[in-house]
Amino acid sequence: MRADDAAPMTVPGARSTWCDPRSGETEETTFLEVDGARIIAFLHVPRGPVRAGVLLCGSLYEDLQVNYRRELLLARELAGRGMATVRFHYRGTGNSDGLSSGPVTLRSLVEDARAAESWLRQRTGVADIAFYGAKLGALVCAALADGAGQAPTVLCAPALSGADYFRAMSRAGRVARVRAQRATGGQTGDMGATGARDSFVEILGHKVYTASLEDLRPRQLELAPVKGRHVLMIQIAASEALTKPYEALAERLREGGAELDVLRVQARQVWFLPDTWEPEDEKPELRALITGISDWLETATGRSA
Repeated sequence: MRADDAAPMTVPGARSTWCDPRSGETEETTFLEVDGARIIAFLHVPRGPVRAGVLLCGSLYEDLQVNYRRELLLARELAGRGMATVRFHYRGTGNSDGLSSGPVTLRSLVEDARAAESWLRQRTGVADIAFYGAKLGALVCAALADGAGQAPTVLCAPALSGADYFRAMSRAGRVARVRAQRATGGQTGDMGATGARDSFVEILGHKVYTASLEDLRPRQLELAPVKGRHVLMIQIAASEALTKPYEALAERLREGGAELDVLRVQARQVWFLPDTWEPEDEKPELRALITGISDWLETATGRSA
């Protein structure tokens, strides 16, 4: 999808702003209007000069909730290092409006990300943008980065295809269902039931429209290996060794001339619910992840770490 394919974006006048009294950094919230629908966006602005901009392309469904806190903390960390950072919810997700057309598609996801990127540029005047994509959001991130030359790009636990993503989500849903049946003596709803009338499946408590499945399943992670582009690929897994699919992606990017770094964060699969609640901020793997990404972006955007 080219930049000129993006849906028109306007910024409504109402917005809220909060300044952290300790750091002096500003967090601004507003609604961006895309094709008559609003998407909520959050801009984290440094206290001093803005050295670069970062666009965070989150994921969908269960990942939106699981990654929410870490992406907030990442945005604050980046702002503290001089990088203005924007987070947002795609139409049809979170606190944004639904799409007039119904289910989300890769096109709608990319349109929303472009709107957030445009707002970041308008509000800060920053010329250089780095892109971050988590899980399914890596496909969105790659689409934007491919139109931005050598822009630094972070692929955080990227889904290599829509099919891989939904396969993992479906497996996690089945595990969650078995655990729920054990806890309730078998009295649970059908987490994988198909709603023929509304054309959706329910996975992990989320309504996933059939049209979204049909659009996103065949999508592949296609990040052009631009010579000189700096890419950080992150694997979050119990094992330190790279998986074979990630090894293949790394080889493809390096062969194409990209400057690739790999960050391995050892952690459990977050979709498999822990037996006890663990505060996100106290997890050592979270600090390793945020510090690793921030250090890398600080260097990749031209500022000495």
